[in-house]
Amino acid sequence: MRSFFFLLYIFSAKFLYSQDSVRVEQYAIGSDTLTFHTTIYYPHPPSVTFINLHDNENTSVDAGLDFLSKYGGTLLQLQHTGKRIFAYVMNEQTFSFDPNRIFTNAGLKATLEKQNAYREDAFKEVKNIADSILINYVNDKKLIIALHNNTEKGLNILSYKRKGLEAKNASRVYVNKFMDANDFILTTDASIFHYIKQRKINVVLQHHKPEDDGSLSVYAAKNKISYINVEAKHGHLKEQIKMLEALKDLIYRY
Repeated sequence: MRSFFFLLYIFSAKFLYSQDSVRVEQYAIGSDTLTFHTTIYYPHPPSVTFINLHDNENTSVDAGLDFLSKYGGTLLQLQHTGKRIFAYVMNEQTFSFDPNRIFTNAGLKATLEKQNAYREDAFKEVKNIADSILINYVNDKKLIIALHNNTEKGLNILSYKRKGLEAKNASRVYVNKFMDANDFILTTDASIFHYIKQRKINVVLQHHKPEDDGSLSVYAAKNKISYINVEAKHGHLKEQIKMLEALKDLIYRY
């Protein structure tokens, strides 16, 4: 894989949970570059990774950094143009993909076809990026925590209820009617589902055979890696922080 990178380290002994390092790696993809921006607060559990895949979901990044600054941990952000979809030019043709649809071959092919066009060399170019994420941030972990944001008319907890657009991908659903439907958690692990339900937070247990859309949750389920997606509406920073805080004791068991 073609790549180049530079590293920036920040050291501090003043706080127990200090931002001890930031690593920035830039990966060439066609005519453009995709940045892997990794922030580490020490001490941190090496078996857990926080991941933000969509560059326009900034509330989730702020919530994640707030949490890590207090308790420690590692956050990977994929950065490019501040947009959800990444577009690049290769051999004078434009290709686009959703960064959360590239973790299976079927999903990667589908997102290229849906966004613009499919070609074998374009597929291989993006697969290199997906493999790098999986090898360095996912495959050796026990728990993945994805950070996402949605919109008023987008995905919400009710999408997973009977007759909802995502109903076929849900095994169990718990809805707290006093929470905003856009603020919820999805997990691949039944024990985590029950933990979250007991705290009266909107939560979905993903079906054990979900539709293969190439998302990180599908990859995690196939490879028996515990996965949590903390979703909140854009701008719901306090709500997203509160959901993460509710997971603190669970996260640091891993």
